[in-house]
Amino acid sequence: MLTTQQIFDKVALHLMTQLRTSRGPNPQFAPPASEAIVCYYRAENGDKCAAGCLISDEDYNPVIEGKDAKQQVVSDVLYKNGVDMTDREVSHLVVTLQICHDRVPPRLEDFDLSIHHSNREGECWKTELVRIANEFRLDIPDCLK
Repeated sequence: MLTTQQIFDKVALHLMTQLRTSRGPNPQFAPPASEAIVCYYRAENGDKCAAGCLISDEDYNPVIEGKDAKQQVVSDVLYKNGVDMTDREVSHLVVTLQICHDRVPPRLEDFDLSIHHSNREGECWKTELVRIANEFRLDIPDCLK
């Protein structure tokens, strides 16, 4: 199983490399309603959220979309990828990293996944990821320095 440090390092590097949220249209709402955009483990353009980057392509299944990482169907997939959601510290870290990813407010451009976004997400995430590392007593990876 992955340690909390390994999970954090992998997610931090992923988010600071991707530099945009993994979002897509919510079929229940029409733009520009704020509910019209939701976070995805895997977006149509291949982007991955904080928990989604912990899931291999082989193990990804669209059935997990819209479900919390603590739900059995998602935690089973995470477990297959070395993330033990029955471990309280691991579970708390993964959920905290998901919240960090999801908190970047959507913009109208998020409706068009072909648009390359600015570093806005990276700027928001860097500060929050450092705070999370300190909260969990983890080392700060190079991608956040």
